[in-house]
Amino acid sequence: MLFLAVFCGFLAENQREHYIEHQREKQYMQSLLEDLQTDTATINRVHRRALTQLGFLDSLIEFGDHIPVKGDAINKLYFLQGKTTRFLNIRFEDGTSSQLKNAGGMRLIRKEEVAKAIREYWDHIESLYRVRDRLELAGETIADVSSRIFYTNYFIKSEDPLDPVSGIKPGAKFIYDDQRLIAEYINRIATKATRTRIYLAELEDGLRSANNLLQIIKEDYHLSAGWRTPLEK
Repeated sequence: MLFLAVFCGFLAENQREHYIEHQREKQYMQSLLEDLQTDTATINRVHRRALTQLGFLDSLIEFGDHIPVKGDAINKLYFLQGKTTRFLNIRFEDGTSSQLKNAGGMRLIRKEEVAKAIREYWDHIESLYRVRDRLELAGETIADVSSRIFYTNYFIKSEDPLDPVSGIKPGAKFIYDDQRLIAEYINRIATKATRTRIYLAELEDGLRSANNLLQIIKEDYHLSAGWRTPLEK
């Protein structure tokens, strides 16, 4: 009888632990679901900004066919330069992911389809960060050249931090009117445009991965925004 009582107690405790783990798994998935909703909004916002900036970059590249740049074209070049300096940074929510990676949370995920989708999404995030860093580097190399071409006092600053330049003062001129330097500047702009296109493609891939993971979590765990359950103590 004593053995049976101990065995039944063991089964009850084991079942309780499984229940707690299942609740914890579901809570992780709810938290990840909410992170993904924030991430998809972030990706869409950065994608729109990158697409807008790419249009300005392409317009700058067209100046390569019109060197030397003279007259009113100088003001236009100034304007486009002012529209292409913003760093297209992106930051993903990583609170839940950090717990899944570092606190052993992934072992709680019983559904292989979910675990696979999570890892694929993490891979897309890492790829996006690498492409973002290369894009930032392209911007830095442009700054090395542009600082020798453009006077900052001709830029009319905007109050909107997302659109730092609202216009150009009339009569703008170059610091060094060296058309070879301007050609080098245009070449570096072309490099940034190429990396921006790659960034856009990576953002689109990341968005598809995020939406796929969102859908899987909602369907497999029957979750929606706002669901909460406290963990048993």
